[in-house]
Amino acid sequence: MSTFGYRRELSKYEDLDEDELLASLTAEELQELEKELADIDPDDNLPIGLRQRDQTAKTPTGTFSREALMKYWENETRKLLEEERIGSTKKKAPTRMITDSILKELKNALRPINDRENSRPSTPLRCAHDELMAAIRGSSIKKLKRVSIVRTRDLQTCLWRATVLQTSVPVLLQHSCV
Repeated sequence: MSTFGYRRELSKYEDLDEDELLASLTAEELQELEKELADIDPDDNLPIGLRQRDQTAKTPTGTFSREALMKYWENETRKLLEEERIGSTKKKAPTRMITDSILKELKNALRPINDRENSRPSTPLRCAHDELMAAIRGSSIKKLKRVSIVRTRDLQTCLWRATVLQTSVPVLLQHSCV
């Protein structure tokens, strides 16, 4: 007499006829039983990566056409090369709008103020400061490019001071930053 677990008798299960039990199962139940047995006891002769069954029930999406794929990629490449060669006009317009808005902001921030006379830099730097302010107020890119590197470095120093002191650039420019 065999016992299992908490001394329950298993003799009633030993007398079952497995062939009759399997014959009474439907096709769906047999497939489910096969899946369960495959999960419980995988074939040791197969590599580990191949032991898991394929669970996808997806139908193929269609036939693969290499020629159609190559034609599509050639057309896409041709379009990209054409855009690079000609240049995209869509990209140029927003850049100009951004540049114009920045120049307008600079103009508004650097409008002449009567109190500015008292806050001008000392005499040696006054000329450079005035030229820089005139170039910025004029908002001409050519004039801004003409400002010497030394003055540009002075402006960079001013920007650095603005970040350190946490004030706006126009306020520092008004108070002899350069």
